[in-house]
Amino acid sequence: MPVRFPLAPLTAALIASLAPAQAWAAPVLPDRQAESQAIVLRPLSLLKVDDMDFGWLTVTTAGTAILNPFTGAVTTTGGVLPVGGAPQRARFVGAASRNTPIKIRIPTKPTILTRQGGTETMSLSAWTLDGPADRKTGIDRAFDFYLGGTLTVAAGQADGLYVGTFDVEVQYP
Repeated sequence: MPVRFPLAPLTAALIASLAPAQAWAAPVLPDRQAESQAIVLRPLSLLKVDDMDFGWLTVTTAGTAILNPFTGAVTTTGGVLPVGGAPQRARFVGAASRNTPIKIRIPTKPTILTRQGGTETMSLSAWTLDGPADRKTGIDRAFDFYLGGTLTVAAGQADGLYVGTFDVEVQYP
């Protein structure tokens, strides 16, 4: 007596045998991890987003490094030369009511940067803003601004990381 196979299981088996096989490969890790971020602002607030960074400098004679608040580019004078790093202008964001006039107050006096692990210093002065100090918030109620300045570097400045702080204020009506 002939053996009969039901058609449905045979068809399913035939289709399964004709289906392409999955290709397997070893997992590849990305070169860099991605980050996600959001800025949440309360009305009448100000938040620092980015620190000011002049990048890596070398010095043969006294000079300056000037950080442009519009572009973030560093230019130098005298025997100071940029040699790498990731220079960036300081960035701040704030929030207020729609079309609110604001006044940005940046430092008027030099700030002293001190070498970590030492006592050597440099002066940061000639503060510059990426536009007028008197502004208005837009219809989205948020605003941001960038700050640059001039770093004075002495001849024979000691190697190291120099850090300092400065205050920025925004006056609301």
